[in-house]
Parts: sequence; structure tokens; C-alpha cells
Amino acid sequence: MNTRFASVLWLLLFTAASQALLSAEQALNILIIISDDQGYEDFGFTGNTLANTLVLDRLASESAFYPHCMVAPACSPTRSALLTGRDPE
Repeated sequence: MNTRFASVLWLLLFTAASQALLSAEQALNILIIISDDQGYEDFGFTGNTLANTLVLDRLASESAFYPHCMVAPACSPTRSALLTGRDPE
């Protein structure tokens, strides 16, 4: 299994386990955004100075951002790998 893929899965597992230990008042909000046809520097928070992505820039500044994520060339294998925990390769 790809090391980066495994580290993302461990992160999700740790988050789910910690969520189970927290009370409803301390619940975490987890949002995973998977977009199609996006390059790494297509957003302002990744270095693009031409595109105005103000809402995504603010979301990224208030969130955890993992720039070393491996994805498949299309969104379907990436999505299925995230949901099943299996490496699409």
C-alpha cells in the first residue's frame, strides 16, 4: 500500500477514534473536499496569484491542509479508495 495513502487512512482512523471519545458538545467537524480537474497550484492558498479563491483560501487557513496526498488521475478511483480503504493500484 502506498505510504502516503496509508498515512491518510491512519489520520482518518485516528480522527474517527477521537471523535468517539468526545462528547456531543466537543464534536469535531470533518470536511474532506475532493475536486475534479484541479492542479496543485490552481488555488490562492497553494500559490496561484491569478485566481481569486477567497472562500477556499479562508477555509484552508482555518483548517488542516495535507499537501502530500496521492490521488488517481480521475476522481472515481480516489473516491473509492477513500471510502473503502483499498489502494486502487
